[in-house]
Amino acid sequence: MSPLFSIFSSKNTTQPFPDSDLIKLLKKTAIEHNITIFQDLTLYHRDQSIFVPLMLLDMKHGLFLFEYKTWSYSELSGSYIEVSTNQHQAPNNLYFSKIQNFIVQKLSEIQNQDSMEISKFLLLEKLSIKEYEKLETNIKTMLPQKKLIFSDSTQAEILNSFQQTAILGFNAPTTEELTAGLLTQYLIIDTHAKHLATLEQRRFIDSTIENHQTLSAESYSGKSSSLVLKALQEKLKKSTYHPIIITPTKVACERLKQQLLNTIEYSFLSIDVTSIEILTPIELLNKHLKKLKKELLEDTLIIDHILMEKNVNLADLILCDDSDLLTREFINYLIHIQKNAGLLLVTKEALFQEQQIFLKSFKPLEKKFIFKQNNPYPQALQIIKNLLEENDAKDILIICSNTTKEHLNADLSYYINHKTSLLSSSTTMQDHKLKNLTLASYNRINAIHYKFVILLDICLASIQDLIYASNLATDSIYYLYDDDACELITILKDKFETKTE
Repeated sequence: MSPLFSIFSSKNTTQPFPDSDLIKLLKKTAIEHNITIFQDLTLYHRDQSIFVPLMLLDMKHGLFLFEYKTWSYSELSGSYIEVSTNQHQAPNNLYFSKIQNFIVQKLSEIQNQDSMEISKFLLLEKLSIKEYEKLETNIKTMLPQKKLIFSDSTQAEILNSFQQTAILGFNAPTTEELTAGLLTQYLIIDTHAKHLATLEQRRFIDSTIENHQTLSAESYSGKSSSLVLKALQEKLKKSTYHPIIITPTKVACERLKQQLLNTIEYSFLSIDVTSIEILTPIELLNKHLKKLKKELLEDTLIIDHILMEKNVNLADLILCDDSDLLTREFINYLIHIQKNAGLLLVTKEALFQEQQIFLKSFKPLEKKFIFKQNNPYPQALQIIKNLLEENDAKDILIICSNTTKEHLNADLSYYINHKTSLLSSSTTMQDHKLKNLTLASYNRINAIHYKFVILLDICLASIQDLIYASNLATDSIYYLYDDDACELITILKDKFETKTE
């Protein structure tokens, strides 16, 4: 007889499982009984990572881990089995213990949670239940049937195996808590809560971007958060990888930097937050100019011809948010400097053959679109005064031309006796007083959301900027225009109008 130990050692489980009939049945059972599936997943904690081929989460019975075996009856019959010593443990058993210890340690450190039940099952693709019953007693003792899933197991039998594990106690984490603790690369931490990225966001985060691609995504789709997690994922996979995120304004940069820092700190990751750069377009150009030892830019984005002639390696991957708000000249510059590296543009324009799409949106459903005609400037002052009676100044954003912005800045302080903050591409979060009214121009509104948004000088803006601005309000947006309004008002009414006053 040959020892079963050699069969245990024959294959490591650090590779994905095959898409076999048994795996398909297992996943079908999980889906139909509200059991969460995690497949081909890498877990990260501090400076360590571990690959998990398949894991199921049942909130009544805990986590289920699996090993996939191709043992046949002829291989098992006539073999003997013995308990492995510490010196002779099979690689698969060691790997399972490593996964289990990794999960326990991660949950314990992040959530002070050590009550999660973790069970292990063997998937026996080539062994039936009847064949198992004919095996020697000592083999069946070492391989208890309740921990085995056979080639001819039914859904009911699979479910019964899961339900024989211990029932979780009252201190067990919720699904949200558990996934937030385990799945660092899919964890979105915003000002309100922690939640798991959607399926389409996770697919994007896991995707390969080695050339040039676009991501089509509306406001409130989680696109900016997904860019942060995509950059983090690449850095976790390879420590020397250098990603850069581009976003149009300083305020947007600082918000994404804070989100990145929150994720790294919450998950105890051993990553230098500065190794993932989040820059404005001017900061990227200055990074290039500095390498060429040329004079740096201040406030105006100018792409010198030398930047298009003398290329340098700035990043392995550039992720550019809200590309539609940037000039075509700058987009061409990005395409040029990344001609041999990865580039992803968040844009509605199909610039490249490869495109990804976010269809799901978390846009507020009850938002009001209010169109007001005649005397837009005094109307704006009156609306602001009325809103301030029941709302905080920090909840109000006024978007207009630079000339109107200067007048409003003076008039709001004089007539309404309220301070304002002027939002620009170089404004930082520290400069932007969050307790004040905010004034911005149409090309300086990236990644900001307010309860109330008031639009002036509509006919001086592009339809692209107006649609983007229309998505910034969470409660109400006001369109203020003159009698001789341009065609843009008609387009906006057709698209958004819900109420006219």
